[in-house]
Amino acid sequence: MTFRELLGKYKNGSATPEEREQAERELEKFDALTEYMLEQDFPQEEQPKAEAAEGELKKIRRNIKQRNAVLVCLAAGVACGVIAAACYFEPAISKRLWYDPTEVYNPDTEDFSTQKINSHIAVISELTMPEMRMDGVYVREQGWGRYDLTLQQWDYSRVENSYSYGVVTRNKIELRQDFFLQSCVGGIFSRSQYGFREEPSQDGIIRDVESARAVLEKLPEYIRLEAYISLSRDWDMEELAAFCEKIERREDGTWIGWTAVRTAPEDTQLFPMAGFRVSGDGWMLNEVDERYPYYEINLHKDEPVAEVLSGHFKSLLHYTIDHKDFYNKKMDYQIRDEEMLEYVEKNGVNTYGFVCYGTPQEILKVLEEPDVEGIHVSDSSISVPGL
Repeated sequence: MTFRELLGKYKNGSATPEEREQAERELEKFDALTEYMLEQDFPQEEQPKAEAAEGELKKIRRNIKQRNAVLVCLAAGVACGVIAAACYFEPAISKRLWYDPTEVYNPDTEDFSTQKINSHIAVISELTMPEMRMDGVYVREQGWGRYDLTLQQWDYSRVENSYSYGVVTRNKIELRQDFFLQSCVGGIFSRSQYGFREEPSQDGIIRDVESARAVLEKLPEYIRLEAYISLSRDWDMEELAAFCEKIERREDGTWIGWTAVRTAPEDTQLFPMAGFRVSGDGWMLNEVDERYPYYEINLHKDEPVAEVLSGHFKSLLHYTIDHKDFYNKKMDYQIRDEEMLEYVEKNGVNTYGFVCYGTPQEILKVLEEPDVEGIHVSDSSISVPGL
């Protein structure tokens, strides 16, 4: 390549870094040579040519500086535009790349309760947490796949709202450890899963009926109790429905909460203990109930109670199976839902115990049921009528 060709590429900006370096070296030589020649006794007619060459060099350098300044400004403008666009479109980008806890079942409503994460966590809460009801998950976006979570629950033991917290980071949900500890109720029923078996006794965790009566008869009526009632044999849902109806007819304030379900043979251990709430309280999601019939008990008040209760528990298990990716990968929570569903499909939905709420005198009436063999009072509170 001739120097003229090299200089042309240098001027129009198409030279490679190596070619630019070579051209600048040649130009330095030309500068030195020009200065040397100007110091000599040129013939007078040669001086204008040298001056013209020096002027051309200055012009080239000035054009190069101007072009570089323009390029720097353009690059800065492009960078600012990219950053601004990224900030503007960040919510859409985050929701496409990572898990979005604000996703709703019905896009036409702004009601937060239609967020899918609400029913996801409500299902696992109902299945494994006897004393808690999930009322809602409040999500606050923090940007780039990160969200803060506030979980509002109704605590049946304390008769008040309680709160737990967590975060979503990209595709992972991290909940505070005490959220999962609420499901630790092993050994609280006399005939629960293998390994937590305990016979009712006067001094044990599970009291026998006679010793429990002696204590309950001495308690004042302004105390409200939360009691785990153990059955001497499993009840099917027909028997449970009949007992619930008997409780309702008495109208003395007693009510049945969470009911444990036999999900494996008595000599087989499955964790965690599983069950459901008989009352069917909480919000109603028609969208979910259409896919999982009996997901919402309150939507089926005119149907046979036993059928609704059985269908409800199976719907909860079907739900966890269909959303296994959420529970196993995003929450890192394991439940043997497929084994449980296979067992109840074959053997029916049966219970070995339930949680009951009422005053001491009301609980005493529950202990009159022939199949009740033990009771564990897990909590109490003061309940003064009219206050």
